[in-house]
Amino acid sequence: MALIWLDPTSPPVRSAVISGGWGRAPHSAHGTPVPPSDEIDPVAVALARASERLARLTGSAVHPAGTAIEQFTGGIRPARLRLQMQPVRLVQTVSRRGADGTLAPTTEQWFPWTGGIQFAAPRLYGGVGLCSDLGPWHYEVRYRFGSTITAGAREAVLELAHQFWLASSRCEDCDECALPDNVTSVTREGLTYSMDTPSPLVGGYDKTGLLEVDRWVGSVNPRSALAPAGVYTGDVLPGVIRSLVDARPTWAA
Repeated sequence: MALIWLDPTSPPVRSAVISGGWGRAPHSAHGTPVPPSDEIDPVAVALARASERLARLTGSAVHPAGTAIEQFTGGIRPARLRLQMQPVRLVQTVSRRGADGTLAPTTEQWFPWTGGIQFAAPRLYGGVGLCSDLGPWHYEVRYRFGSTITAGAREAVLELAHQFWLASSRCEDCDECALPDNVTSVTREGLTYSMDTPSPLVGGYDKTGLLEVDRWVGSVNPRSALAPAGVYTGDVLPGVIRSLVDARPTWAA
């Protein structure tokens, strides 16, 4: 689940998408005002496309601050539940599905644990710290998570969003509006572009075709991981089904 990294209604963000750089003013007000809600906003679409692309290339480790709803299902209840969106700022509620199928606040004691929650005083099961609560069980956790967007991430997403914006809303009288040299075709309405034979930039292949963006991607995800790394320990068995039901930026709440 990719989140838009920056607020597309923010005037500085809109100016940066249109001009191609943070703090840089566009040559005109073209595209700067937020369009009516019943019209497509090319700036928001460009930011969404750029955020989705870079979230995949960085293994979803980069995201804005926001709120999330996450569900866990398994057989033997673990003593701890690690949450997907890191860093966790505040766990708001922990609910458990009862025999009648409804969710209600759990009566079990729990407290925040690094990256998630831990249930109080679990009984031992098989010699490790697992509760002897045989399932199936189902938990739902609502929580707030912090931003991992650095200045470099902001520059990267704005540069890529600028190219997507140009593909749909290019201003013909602006000399600075130009796609990268290796772009061979553009579909403006679809916000797609294709490039000629990739050159070995970072990790042996192009990622976006934008040199500085690809260098940044290579610095934050040098092994091209598809997701943030996770660690299983003796008190948290693998095999728990975890699903992120909803995640949205704080500015969109």
